[in-house]
This record gives sequence, structure tokens and C-alpha cells, in this order.
Amino acid sequence: MLCPSPWRVPTLQDFETLVDNTTYTVLITAWGYGGNANGSSMDGVGSYSYFWPSTEYSSSGTYYLRYSSGSLLVGNNANKSYGFQVRCVK
Repeated sequence: MLCPSPWRVPTLQDFETLVDNTTYTVLITAWGYGGNANGSSMDGVGSYSYFWPSTEYSSSGTYYLRYSSGSLLVGNNANKSYGFQVRCVK
């Protein structure tokens, strides 16, 4: 289990709701602001962060939430081998 009860991995809909209704400062303060795992190191520390949802885009790709330079973006078809972060929500 990735998230302890009653927490869960957010869905694509959760990400879209966050982008529509959350200020970026509140989101990053609540979730932290780091970087994404790239092999054995962290990439983009202090510059950007990527987060996985539980919603798949395809058998080899998935959606993602990206924070960079004060903005949020929901994207699609990121390779599942990328080491993006997971944050649990209620």
C-alpha cells in the first residue's frame, strides 16, 4: 500500500481541481517543493517538481502534475520509468 488509510494517491481529476482552485504557494507549502528522482539522484531540486496521479494515460505512460516557476501544469504521457514524486491526499 502506497498511502496509509484514509489517504490515497490523487487522481487526474484531483490534479485538475488543484490547478483550478489552489494557489501555487499553498500547494507547494502543503506538498513540499523538491525535484524528481532521476536514476539515483534528484533532478531539478529547487527548480521544479513532478507528481504522479493514480490515473494512467496509456500502458507505458501516465499523467503528471508539474510545478515550475510559480505555475502548475497537468500533462500527459510521461514515461512510467521516470522517478516522479507521489503525494497522498484525503
